[in-house]
Amino acid sequence: MPRSVEALERGEIGFGHLALMVDTASFYREGSFDESAFLEKAREQNVTEFRKTCEHARHAQDPSGFAEAERERHEHRFLKLSPQEDGALMFRGWLDPEGGSLLRSALEPLARRSGVGDGRTREQRLADALVEATTGDHQTELVVTCTLETLEGRAGSPAAETEWGGLLSGESVERLVCGGASLRRLVLDGDGVVIDFGRRRRLLSPQARRALEARDKHCVWPGCDRPPRWCDTHHRIEWRKGAPTSVEESALLCGRHHRLRHDGGWQLFRTPGGRWKTISPLPPRWSSLADLPAG
Repeated sequence: MPRSVEALERGEIGFGHLALMVDTASFYREGSFDESAFLEKAREQNVTEFRKTCEHARHAQDPSGFAEAERERHEHRFLKLSPQEDGALMFRGWLDPEGGSLLRSALEPLARRSGVGDGRTREQRLADALVEATTGDHQTELVVTCTLETLEGRAGSPAAETEWGGLLSGESVERLVCGGASLRRLVLDGDGVVIDFGRRRRLLSPQARRALEARDKHCVWPGCDRPPRWCDTHHRIEWRKGAPTSVEESALLCGRHHRLRHDGGWQLFRTPGGRWKTISPLPPRWSSLADLPAG
């Protein structure tokens, strides 16, 4: 990348820009990477903004690889709780972009100042918001911006972006639409013009949800007994394929098994006798028997 190296030497871009360009170029077929276009963006954007530009380009070139890297990041999630002698609690952790975006969507509205007399620091407001969100009955809504091509899973489409800056693969958007957080999608055309802004979560009515809980009783993944209140409503056929939202076409899945169904390559089906069965992905993604999920 001679032109980019010269731009670095002249101080027009930073080393971070060049490193991101080199990494992004590795996802292109030989001779197809347009250095000039990326260099122009690097001159205009700071490193944080340019990273998103490169990530979008990577998703367009290799959506499956992007989703695989997303799954790998998810495996690094953790939350460590350290109870204190007086009953206080210290914790630290790390969430992937999807989990971080969902958490912020739940906390940020509750962490706003509640009037001119609110003298709490931001950290105190976030702490109060965490307690309120996990102990109260609040609906979380996540805004995700994407192109119509991304929603439809077309080749060459960019990644989706949450309102908090996290980039998601088309696979993650599909899973969230199916039964994760309440999702409001902002759909753009190729020129960046908004063509749709609305809800895209297929919800069962409260009565239908109760019927589903009565039928399934817990997560339907073989070997899992997570109760209904810890389960998503999984739609067995993707919304983009036109399946109706009904109890018959739905199933209860806990968060972990819902992710396996959408992102892990596993298949879930119901036998004529009403039993749920799973089929592992081929080739398997699991490195040992200990990694296999129940069922």
